[in-house]
This record gives sequence, C-alpha cells and structure tokens, in this order.
Amino acid sequence: MRCGCGHEPSAHGDGGCQVILGEEWGYGLEASDSVVSTTWCPCSRSYDEFRDYAASRPPALTGLPSMPERMAREYPENDPARAALEHLDGLMRDAGASSQRTDAEEHRRGWLKILDREDADAASCVRHVLGRFQRRELFPFHGARDLDPARRPAAEWSRRLHRHPRTAAVELVEPTTGVTEILIDPQTRAPVVRTGNGLLRTVLTRRLPGGSPLAELVLDQVLWVRTVDNELYLSPHQFSRSERTSPEVCHRRFARLIEVLLTDIAADAARIRHSGEVAPGLLRLAMLPWPEGTVLPRSALEAARAEG
Repeated sequence: MRCGCGHEPSAHGDGGCQVILGEEWGYGLEASDSVVSTTWCPCSRSYDEFRDYAASRPPALTGLPSMPERMAREYPENDPARAALEHLDGLMRDAGASSQRTDAEEHRRGWLKILDREDADAASCVRHVLGRFQRRELFPFHGARDLDPARRPAAEWSRRLHRHPRTAAVELVEPTTGVTEILIDPQTRAPVVRTGNGLLRTVLTRRLPGGSPLAELVLDQVLWVRTVDNELYLSPHQFSRSERTSPEVCHRRFARLIEVLLTDIAADAARIRHSGEVAPGLLRLAMLPWPEGTVLPRSALEAARAEG
C-alpha cells in the first residue's frame, strides 16, 4: 500500500518521507545530488519550495559525490571542463555562495566543452547553473535572441547552420513554444533552435572568433558583424532600434562597441559599458537615426574614430 505521496511504506522513516529525488521528479536534480529526509513529502510542494530546501542540504551531507564531481573525474587534471565542473560542485556545496577563486575565461572554455555533450548529466548541470544559482555569466554565451529567417542578414547567416543532435547547450535557448529543429552555428558553436512559429532562436557569443578583422556592421532588426573573410555574426552586444536612437547611455555603448571591435574582433564585447572615454566621432555616428538595413563599412567607422 502506498502513502498519500505515492511512495512505498519502505520509503518512510521516523514519520517522514525519505526519498532520493532524481530527474523523474522534475526538480532538475540527479539521484545522488539530493537525498531528502523530511517530515513532509516534496512531491506535494512547489519547485521553489523544494529548491530552497535542497539548497540548504548540499551533496556533501549525503556522503555521495555530486553529479558535477563525478563528471569532473572524466577529464584530465588541467582540463578547463574539469575546473568548471569542480566550481559547480563548490557552488552546490556552498548553496550558491562559493568562495572559490575562479578564472572566468578558463571556465567558459570548459563550459564550451560541457555544452557540447549530449548526455543528460551535462544538461542537468546547465539547468543547475541557470535555475538554481542564476549564474548565466559562467557560460561563453549570453542573451537569447529570436531571429526572422526572412530578413536578409538572418537568411545569409542561417545558410551556414546545420542540424545537430540535442546537446546541453540547447538548455540555454529552450523556448516556450515547440522546437521543430535543432541546429548549430559551426563558427561559434552557438546552439540554434527553429521554433513552431518559424523563428530561429539562438544565444549571443561573448567573443567572436579571432583571425579575421571587422569589415562592416549591418544595422538590421539586430546588429550584425561581418568580418574580412565574409563571415556574418550576431554582434556580442545588441541594441534595439529604439535604443540606438534615444538614450545617451545606449549611444555611448554603441560607440564603445564599435571601438572595441575595430581594435580586436575577438575581445569580450558582451559587457560593454557606457562609462569611459569614447571617440567623439564614433559617438556622433552612433547617435544618428540609421534606418534598418544600413551597412557601415570599416572605412567609415575608422574615419569617425579619427574625427576630433
């Protein structure tokens, strides 16, 4: 006979429900990550209630290795993926307040390898980072964008995409509407999904590939970067049409982005700030109400930067 929570009587100890919660319970936790012994059954509680409860009981208390700790052992000592997983293990043990010193770039290189994995454990790790710890900055990708493949730049970009198995990276872009196709951008390894309404949903890379400098900017519904070798990329930092033509803070960010990309195409342009010196000519250029479809060649950008 089962109790009200649906578990067999053997699952109950001192008046409470003692169960091991895994993915099948929908909490995004692996079986060995959270052994729950409590006077209430977690099945009848909300996810938020359980998340708070589970966060107060790190894996160390169970006497079992955490999921990321087990995965880390699959990689050599100096592998960045191992460092990223060990950092996640520290977050789990410290309930999200890990004091470990971290190398952000090393961890992002590690997460790039983990995101390429097709196993459920890797996907669960990504969900931990996104949901339980709210630490999207750990990943080499950020801000999701919906793109209309009928737009000329998006259509050009989409031609280099190819179908790909479902990897952990898809957790970064999972839309609320149905996914009809999973794709990947082979140049950046960014995941892309085609949604039920025909749009392409992807994430922005924090750094563009190096090796070929900026050739032009394309100002469409989103900002695109074309390199000298004729590859088209989503800009690591985006501005809406209204932002580009209104607040001063966005004008300064746009000008700073241009300066960063002119100097080093592979610089971390994801966290452009409006503070700091900006070339006056670039700021004036950024303030102009450019229509959608405008192409700004490198020569025009360099000329603006050189203006006093």
